[in-house]
Amino acid sequence: MRFRRRAIVQIVVVGGLVLTACGTESSSTPVAPPATTVEASSNASDETAVPAPPAAVADPVSNPASDASAAPADERNPGNVYGPYGIYKRVQFPSGSTGTTVSDGVVRGTVNGYLFGASAGQRMSLELLSENAVFDLYAPDDRLLTGGRYAFVDPLEMDGEYLVVVQSEFGNASFDLIVEITWPDNDEGAAEATSCPVGYVEFDGAYPLHICHKGETVTILQERLVSLGYDIAIDGYFGESTQNALAEVFGGVGVIEVPSDLEALCGADC
Repeated sequence: MRFRRRAIVQIVVVGGLVLTACGTESSSTPVAPPATTVEASSNASDETAVPAPPAAVADPVSNPASDASAAPADERNPGNVYGPYGIYKRVQFPSGSTGTTVSDGVVRGTVNGYLFGASAGQRMSLELLSENAVFDLYAPDDRLLTGGRYAFVDPLEMDGEYLVVVQSEFGNASFDLIVEITWPDNDEGAAEATSCPVGYVEFDGAYPLHICHKGETVTILQERLVSLGYDIAIDGYFGESTQNALAEVFGGVGVIEVPSDLEALCGADC
């Protein structure tokens, strides 16, 4: 058998110097070195491999309830009586406006919280248009001021953020929350009128019966309140004095929610 020697040359670079070494290797067959190909592996463990991109993160803006720019850092839960918030945010009035309407929905088992900044001496009116939602209004120190579907507070006693908590009475609820915050007028008569942004509206029998309504039903209500000793005018206009008297009768709620409330108040005269 014939052997053929093949020279081996090693080139080593050390510290910038090129060193060479020679040697021999015996081979029984004159086989040429095969061409090599590099094939990517589906499970490559190469340290230089580029890592996969991170999983996509949901855009918080798509869900206003989780919008970090709208949600205050600390959620207020006066008395720890409410469940988790579905929505909790500050509400800004449009530029040049004294009020706004919040159109939203509350999911059963959760509540919605809205913060409104106001100053001491201002007055606040709130009306909740909904078939199955009610609200509670809290002062900046977390005192419960009033609740229901309509309220008028005059004057506000503190500077700060007033919290409105909306919750459903049953199931899910959609609603429009109308909020107005104004400064009182110096003229007493005009100040009474400013509590009704669009003036007094004829009560058409659709309860609740509340401030800014006028009509025969309001007159009947005022007559009953006068008979109970309250010093108010019987003029058919549901103003602040009527609301304050009614709030004393019902323990803080100056609204006739349903016809049976009015019947309980004035008996057979209604």
